[in-house]
Amino acid sequence: AGATSNVKITYSVSSSASPGAWTYRVFLYSGSTLLDQKTDGSFTVGAAIIAASIASASDSPDPVATGRTVTFAVTFTNTGNIAWSSSSISIRLYRPDDALGTTLLLKVSNIQPGVKYTYQITWKVPSSGPKGTWDYEVYLSYGSILTASSTDAGNTVTVK
Repeated sequence: AGATSNVKITYSVSSSASPGAWTYRVFLYSGSTLLDQKTDGSFTVGAAIIAASIASASDSPDPVATGRTVTFAVTFTNTGNIAWSSSSISIRLYRPDDALGTTLLLKVSNIQPGVKYTYQITWKVPSSGPKGTWDYEVYLSYGSILTASSTDAGNTVTVK
């Protein structure tokens, strides 16, 4: 009797929740007896912001011999306001004749807002070539939403 207790209750709002003012009610019971209530609680849900920034995309070794493996490193930050449960990094590699040679895909998860991540993706260069400068483009997606890309002219790897 006369003691004060604090109880913390957390609620995770879905990323698909409607933005705006939400209300809640709290009821305190002892058995089936209502002791107290608060019926005017509220909080605001902001719109989900899905965005990212690719800080860098690199490859090593460069040049790389046919039949060998090159490692691509992609560094990015989730600049939105929700965690990404299902996302992917894809790298499109274009042969020296500008035809699409291959696409590399890496699934990533639990990408938190404001955190910088670096992931590596490897590619075994076909022993049949072709030799020359391959361009590549990097795409970062949350589900089916494209959040960032790096299509810089400097994204190249030389196959010798």
